[in-house]
Amino acid sequence: MKLANEQTSFSVPRLRALDHLVVRLERLSSSSEYAMLRETVLARVLKPYLEGTQALTPLAEEMDLAALILYCDIYPDNGQLSLIERLRDIVTEHIGLEERMWLDPLKHSYTDLLEVTELHDSRELSLRSMGDGTYFRLPYADALPQLGLGDALLSRVIRRPDASKSGEAVWAGPLIVLSQLDARAVMDITGGWRRDIEINSGSFALGEWQEFAKRFGHMLLWAYAEIRHAALVDAVSCHRRGLAAAARSGIQHAVVGVEGPAARQRAGAGRRGDGDVEPVAGAEVADR
Repeated sequence: MKLANEQTSFSVPRLRALDHLVVRLERLSSSSEYAMLRETVLARVLKPYLEGTQALTPLAEEMDLAALILYCDIYPDNGQLSLIERLRDIVTEHIGLEERMWLDPLKHSYTDLLEVTELHDSRELSLRSMGDGTYFRLPYADALPQLGLGDALLSRVIRRPDASKSGEAVWAGPLIVLSQLDARAVMDITGGWRRDIEINSGSFALGEWQEFAKRFGHMLLWAYAEIRHAALVDAVSCHRRGLAAAARSGIQHAVVGVEGPAARQRAGAGRRGDGDVEPVAGAEVADR
């Protein structure tokens, strides 16, 4: 997995009306009315980075995906309206039709892991959900990295208001690029947690991927944090092994450096004065 040397997370500019709507949701979530909900939800979504001795910090795009979970997926259990419902009911400020038309698509969106299946002349690309095989078709934005078939994107996409079930969608903003290997690891980890929830609850109502992703999409972020941490641990272990090997090599060179002159002196004791080997041998015989 890539760690620090290569960028793996990006932010794609949203459509203007959609971006204005997200800004309104951000402002509303920061109000005193929703401050406690905001703190609780973000702490849960970013839990892997807030507990234990986690050496990593969340990427900016992870935090943006966490914020979208707060705006779009959370229905308070205290009778309070969701943020989107509350925004829809606001009468103290004007929200134009161009923005309002995105409320329902945003409400029905969810975090997903999407595989690149087609690239259309650098203008569009097709993505397939690794959860249930749903296909989406999105514009190829300039902010996107160079993607290849099989790459996976941890992101959120939003169906166009007039797209019905055609799969035409737009970017919600943040995305994280994963290799196919890392994407499978994320799906395997998330799938294990999903089965645990179903067994413990005695209900298989989470059989539909979209229902699961809407309620527990934060687990995809948890799984991504887990493989990031595992990659860091592996990188540190490799670095330490490299340092240990270099230290052993340095000791061996130092030993050779100490022994070498003495050995060379002993080896050359009988070779003082090139060509005088025979006289020296003769003298040794005479001395006996």
